[in-house]
Amino acid sequence: MNKPRLGKGDSIFAATETTTPAAKPVAAEPSQTSYPSVENKTTVILQPELVVYLDRLGGDIREKTGWKVRRTEIMRALVIGLKQSGIDLTSCRDEAELAAAITKRLAG
Repeated sequence: MNKPRLGKGDSIFAATETTTPAAKPVAAEPSQTSYPSVENKTTVILQPELVVYLDRLGGDIREKTGWKVRRTEIMRALVIGLKQSGIDLTSCRDEAELAAAITKRLAG
């Protein structure tokens, strides 16, 4: 089946087929842990042992539940949990103090 060639004044963006637009899917309510991945991107540099920890945790979750959980999902969940915990970290001056305050709160 031969298609007609475009002439000098023809638009390359002209519709070649007539189609009806697909119905828009009904968007579900966003969950607390599902955020668009393109909205804000933050690069985090982690020590190798922290990357290994996240990978092992993801592997342990997959082994126990059958669900794959990525490093980024674990990190987002940690930030969401920290935000919802109401813990006051405003007096912390560095990473070590933040970690100590969070550990103390998690230990109960």
